[in-house]
Amino acid sequence: MPKRTEQTSGSSYSLLALLKRTLYLHETSPIDELVEEVHERMMKDVPLAKLKQQYVEPLLRGNRSFVESDAGSNVWRLAEGNRVNDAVYEVFKKYRDPLSERQILNRLAKLEHIAGNMQLTLDLKHDPRFSDIDSGKYWILSEWTVINDYARSVLLKAKNGLTEDELIERVVEEYHVNSEAAIFIPAIDDRFVKVEKRWVLKRFVEPQKTKLRPTQIDRLYNALKKNEQPMNIEELTSTVLNLPANLTDVVERLTMDPRFALENGLWDIRERAEARLLAATQSKLQATAAVEPEKTAEESVEIEIAPTEPEITVPPVEEAVIVPSIEEEIREEQPEIEPEEEDELGEEEAPEGGQRDEYMERLRGKVIDFLQDAFRTEGVVYNAEIIDQFLSSDEKEELFDQFVYDHFVSESKGRILTEHDVSKFMIYLAEPTLNDKIIDPCCGTGDVLLHILEMLDDQLQDAEWTERDNVLQYEFRTGQFYFARLTEEERRYFSQPLDDDVARWLPILRFCKQQQLTGVDSDRFACRTAALNIAIQGFPEILFRTDNALASKHIGSGVYDMVIGDTPTSEDNPTRFLRRSLTLAKPGGKILLLLPDEMFKNYRLTSTTLRHQMVAQSIIKAIIRLPESETPDVFGTQRTLLYCLRKHHDVEQESEIFVGDVQDVEGLAELIEVLDDFEAPVSLNDTPIDGDIVNYVLSSYQRSAYNLFIEGLRRGVLQGEMVNVNDWLVLPKEESAEE
Repeated sequence: MPKRTEQTSGSSYSLLALLKRTLYLHETSPIDELVEEVHERMMKDVPLAKLKQQYVEPLLRGNRSFVESDAGSNVWRLAEGNRVNDAVYEVFKKYRDPLSERQILNRLAKLEHIAGNMQLTLDLKHDPRFSDIDSGKYWILSEWTVINDYARSVLLKAKNGLTEDELIERVVEEYHVNSEAAIFIPAIDDRFVKVEKRWVLKRFVEPQKTKLRPTQIDRLYNALKKNEQPMNIEELTSTVLNLPANLTDVVERLTMDPRFALENGLWDIRERAEARLLAATQSKLQATAAVEPEKTAEESVEIEIAPTEPEITVPPVEEAVIVPSIEEEIREEQPEIEPEEEDELGEEEAPEGGQRDEYMERLRGKVIDFLQDAFRTEGVVYNAEIIDQFLSSDEKEELFDQFVYDHFVSESKGRILTEHDVSKFMIYLAEPTLNDKIIDPCCGTGDVLLHILEMLDDQLQDAEWTERDNVLQYEFRTGQFYFARLTEEERRYFSQPLDDDVARWLPILRFCKQQQLTGVDSDRFACRTAALNIAIQGFPEILFRTDNALASKHIGSGVYDMVIGDTPTSEDNPTRFLRRSLTLAKPGGKILLLLPDEMFKNYRLTSTTLRHQMVAQSIIKAIIRLPESETPDVFGTQRTLLYCLRKHHDVEQESEIFVGDVQDVEGLAELIEVLDDFEAPVSLNDTPIDGDIVNYVLSSYQRSAYNLFIEGLRRGVLQGEMVNVNDWLVLPKEESAEE
């Protein structure tokens, strides 16, 4: 197949559209040449064999747009269209604009031979003359060439902008694009803005943030130190630098600088902030020690440890409350290091010991906070031995899990757990990245957030990394890349060249330090439990807020790349959390919520108002009913996962939704086990998968979500079908009557 001079792919094209476009230009093509074309234009990071087996060939065989020239030849051509689509083709030729399906139907209704046909349906996906762009939101003719990328190159040189006609003319002239086929689509490309009838690049119009120099950061530090009081960021930058904060990168710089601390929206030097925190902690401990416990010794609760551990007898309440003397007792119990051992420690091992001490001190604080809340809210008493087991026992994870089962779970208080496999199922579908800002508005014990950290950490441990000019580059198995430039503080703190363990841990440190992961719960004991859950697993501290996410003004709005969680089931909370998630997610942000199964009938939300709101404000991707837990008193009743994307524009909406079921708990566990293991073999089951579902998976998912669907469908663990969004909006008559 000869090389083309025309642009056939770009950020707007899907794989389906690229294959249609390629075959339109060349009439027929062997599959290997199509694979090479896709590899060059769209998926350079995917090996050719995998690209052919998992992407190109399933799409060619599952979509009616493509026909094999001769059976078994693997030489492909485009199929013929149908009569309705002939009219659609003429509409596109007339209007010469991208059109949504609704816009197409409106224009068809004006044609004499089509008008009055209320049963008209479109099937553009299987017609080779039409290609989808912007994830299927709009359609264009396959013969057209989207010139947006070329237009960007032209406008980089013409900074004052060009009219649309001038821009197309320049592209045709410079890049030899067919003028009849060239089409410019700025409406779906946020790189372009229109200023006085001329198109310019947004980067030349919107103000760019000023990057502060290290000397300016030092001036901010000295000003805070001299001021002796915290300051808000606007006051600080305007007073010291005479610059508005929103036009600088001051927040990013202070967040990465260990000399600064953010507390209640105000910035201060870290030494002073830590001193205030220490004073408050000591005051709290003294107040706790001074108050006589209200409970009697007979009401004290014993903590059961795993059967392999000796039984722990909890002393009477009067002796169990944490007071400063217990802290001294703990320190006295620690064996002193012999001088000879200190001498034997090499200088290179000292930082590791320091980091270990810092981690243990942080973990100790989390344990004490957790146990104090357990005492206040649940009447659970504890002593120094319990604290020591949480800190040093080889089975502290099991101890924590047992404690949660025994003292956290409470149906009456709305405290239920989320099964590990269910959490992982959501996360594999969500595909979080190190660049995402994520919130769990009902975090509970933090299990979902913990599994996100574990997934990211697993990817980093398996990644290939290189360092050059203080820039770290990570290449993941999925073909994705992540870049991190070492800050001056990091270069001073870590020895050069970076140790392998440090390099693989650094992105997690940044991810947590920059507060890209947030958990919110109105139950303070839940937040304490979640914080300890994260700390016990050895991860850095993340942001937990004791707050009502439904009404909080402190967690922001429209700023999250992902909203994920298991909603409370009491009263109308699930509905309220679903609506709140639509305001928390940014345009294009992912929303994955576990909702009570009774909110759905035949995979449709039973509330008509809520159904229409979801379609109006989001693109619904999937609704999957999960298997009922064998212990509903711990994990709650059966739930359904709703996955959607918040819309950029009101007109956005994919035409089809995947609805289905995960068949059973054992099958789910087996599927998650396979996905957890990179080396696990794929299913060899030859059961065919419905072509519409294959098209949906190929056009909507990559990486872990793609594997989840394909493996789940092949193994029969996941079963379902595609439902048109207009059909999803309508409940069957008998169900409407019930509503």
